Amino acid sequence: MFLRSCAAAAVIFSSAAWADASPDYAMQGFHGLLTVPDADVTPEGALHLQYNNDIESTAPESFDTVENAYFSIGLWRQLEITGRFSKAENDNGRRLRHDLSGNAKLQLYTSDMFSVAVGATDFGGDAQQLRSVYGVGTFKWKGLALTVGGGGGPDTLDGAFGGIRYRVLPFADILADYDGKESSYGARLFWNITPALTVYTTAAGSTDPKQSFSAGGGLAIQFGHRREAPVPASNAVGNRDARSWKAVTSTDTPASSAKTLTEAVRSNSDAGQIREYRYGVPIRRVTVDQAQPQAQWLSLYDSPAAYRWPHWIGGEIRLEPDVRSLVATEYGTLDYSLAIQPSARLQFPFGLAVYGTYDVAVAHSDDVAEGERFENLLHHSDWRDIAGQWLVHPLPGWFTLTTAGFTEIDEVNYGFVHIDSAIHDASGRHQLRFAYGKYEPEDDIFFLPHETRIASYRYFWPRKQLAIRASYGDYFYDDRGGKLEITRYFSDFAIRIYYQRDDDDLQRGGVGLSIPLGVGRGLRAGQFAINGSPRWEYAVGTTINHPSGVNRLTFGDLVEPLPEYNLIKDVLDGDRALPENLLTAPDL
Repeated sequence: MFLRSCAAAAVIFSSAAWADASPDYAMQGFHGLLTVPDADVTPEGALHLQYNNDIESTAPESFDTVENAYFSIGLWRQLEITGRFSKAENDNGRRLRHDLSGNAKLQLYTSDMFSVAVGATDFGGDAQQLRSVYGVGTFKWKGLALTVGGGGGPDTLDGAFGGIRYRVLPFADILADYDGKESSYGARLFWNITPALTVYTTAAGSTDPKQSFSAGGGLAIQFGHRREAPVPASNAVGNRDARSWKAVTSTDTPASSAKTLTEAVRSNSDAGQIREYRYGVPIRRVTVDQAQPQAQWLSLYDSPAAYRWPHWIGGEIRLEPDVRSLVATEYGTLDYSLAIQPSARLQFPFGLAVYGTYDVAVAHSDDVAEGERFENLLHHSDWRDIAGQWLVHPLPGWFTLTTAGFTEIDEVNYGFVHIDSAIHDASGRHQLRFAYGKYEPEDDIFFLPHETRIASYRYFWPRKQLAIRASYGDYFYDDRGGKLEITRYFSDFAIRIYYQRDDDDLQRGGVGLSIPLGVGRGLRAGQFAINGSPRWEYAVGTTINHPSGVNRLTFGDLVEPLPEYNLIKDVLDGDRALPENLLTAPDL
């Protein structure tokens, strides 16, 4: 399902892609040959997914079957991040390995003919089994690529390694490599379905007696990014500037393509202007003053005086999946519960609204059933939230969303209030966020009340569409700690890497991928709309420093329950509502 969703997203965003998606990935998930890395990296804004049955040459002789699943992300132009899940069994079906790990590769230099990179595998986390650090260089000439490198182990790539790739046909490579212990040889076939989507399959033979043949396949998706804003000429205003402004003001969806209750209002004065609204509340505006000797773009958070109360009596119906899962535990490969989550919101003037969210249980794994070890993950068909909201905009760049009502958390019903406030500087790059939540259980005999108090600072780098957020506070399960999150946006696709540590020194890290599930502005009839979630995320993580050296199962670490319709996701465009981003939104 995840592969199909990514493929569909690639088609949607193909017009925004930077370059052809690359099929050149080794069976260890990184950009490379068959079993060794090369000096190239996953292209910036690309997502690569792969599945194979390769048994690494350094694996114990008892390994009989192995399943590997990887994803690789081009987080930066020179930086590749890879996540791996590996499952191994002996010939009696006994599980010998269930492991999650992360890899990274940094490209130090690249040209048309030569590249140099350094990398590490299975870094961080507990239960490390495939650790290595390495340096590698790749020489490229026409269809030939020659790779030579050296690694310091201690588990894999221990010593000199290298290999060769030759493109014999526009859709086929032959490859051979040596990983420091065994040699492999094989072929890769690939198909560029669109410039943004490539699928491929790899087959390889090996001198390793544990496995003489292995095979796998995958897909590579190249996402785009927000284009540069139109910039007026440095001389007096001319037709070119007028055409640029006309192109901008011709849109009626200046924000994220999944925002259903968003509109732009254009002024007919000499100073052309776009104003963006969320639920009738002004968010940001862009003005070009064509009466000045030099045209100037002015991007600002809008004034509270620009409220449009009479126009915002409407509604929204939203559909999205809700997945609760555990990956690679000692009990199974994937334990999950899946529900479809419809929600409905009625919008009134003055920023007031009411909404309800309902869980429709769909499926779950055996270990998540009633009475089983992970029954706390199980969905039940019932109401999740019923609440009222009030969105206010007291000053330019300051937004507060107050939500109060009833919610269900871990099968316990609470009455709650959640106040979320974000203050920005004039540029929007700096944000201070303060959030407070109070949760009173309906059954106060067996369950205790909870409070959350969280403060955070976020810096947004518009040129790279990169957000860095540091948070600290008291979380729902009465724990206290801090988080560091780095989010990179490529069009409406986002990658989030996080690290967290509580005051008891429990550390976790992980990665999340998010996409909008809506299409355009959805199905609309006047001020009413049906659409998907503007930002749906799936994340996986692992403990980092457990003293037993295993990936300990932990629940409820630094959790902040958020309303279905919340400040960051719905009002602030997934945390990208900078004034200057109004001109660089993907659907402009």
